[in-house]
Amino acid sequence: MPVTTPKKKAKKSSPTQAKLSDADDLISGILGEIGGEGGAQLLGSEGLAIKIRGVISTQVPAVDAAIGRGGIPLARLTIMHGAEGSGKTTLALHCVAECQRQNGIAIYADKEYKLDPDYASNIGVDTSRLIITQPPHLEKVFSTMHDVVKKAAQHREKTGVRVPILFVLDSMNAAITKAQLEGEWTDKHMAPQARVFSELLPKIIPEISKEDIALLFISQVRSKMNIKYGDPDDIAGGKAARFYASLILKVVRIGDTKSDGEKIANNVRVECVKNQISPPFKKADCKVVYGVGFDKEDSLIWLAEKHGIVQKNGSYFKHGGENIGQGMAASALKLREDKSWYEDILKETKEKVGF
Repeated sequence: MPVTTPKKKAKKSSPTQAKLSDADDLISGILGEIGGEGGAQLLGSEGLAIKIRGVISTQVPAVDAAIGRGGIPLARLTIMHGAEGSGKTTLALHCVAECQRQNGIAIYADKEYKLDPDYASNIGVDTSRLIITQPPHLEKVFSTMHDVVKKAAQHREKTGVRVPILFVLDSMNAAITKAQLEGEWTDKHMAPQARVFSELLPKIIPEISKEDIALLFISQVRSKMNIKYGDPDDIAGGKAARFYASLILKVVRIGDTKSDGEKIANNVRVECVKNQISPPFKKADCKVVYGVGFDKEDSLIWLAEKHGIVQKNGSYFKHGGENIGQGMAASALKLREDKSWYEDILKETKEKVGF
């Protein structure tokens, strides 16, 4: 008798073993149902709001490398905080100059009423193209931001062109609320700024996320009460400002540079205490020259030597076997005078560091 092989029973597919095409069909159905304006989209979509569409360089290579993306992000909020005289406004002005260099627009809300046009010009800011505003209160600052977003959206829809925009608030501490401004001198207010930031940041953040607008808020250091452990320095504006910021840079003065017995620069350290666009807690040591701004060339040599692109042989700095100069000051001066050296080393450093 012929031997018959028993037929194998067909395996029933379990609910968890659905075909990929079935899942794709369901994805399309879900997107069709809940998509649209302000609805759902795929994480890999080109137009996704949370994607970083670009950055504005700080013009300080070591700081750009510490941030990890080459600058402060568009469509996000960045906060820069530190003690007075640490270089916060100076670094913000470098960002303004870079935004203008990218054919972008910068709006500066000067709530401290002390922005120096000559100093800004020395840093590289085109003061004839810098929009300066001094809103009377914090609510008006947010109203101005909203107007800028609206104009940017109208321009994009009309021309199809995204223009990078930088909005600087200097400073969060000086921006008093409408209630404070219009109240009596003796009125008591419980955390008025924190209330406004908590109410209006959730409105403005989704708006800027749709456009190429970078918000840069400057905050003077505030000391936390009864802190024995951890960082005692706090940011103005309450917890909402910290929460909605994608990047928080802490600027600390760590010393000074002297020439012939006179102080000519502050040595500062910039640390990314919060970073949601790259690995956090990286630091950069920089120099702020009085009347000139951050020493970009000094920063580049510091960063390039750290990554082996520039070698130090005794007191000389070398690149590609050629001497740049003897000592940091002379080497930085060489890069300042010969831009080709600066551009070559910067390009090689960016490729090595990855920003």
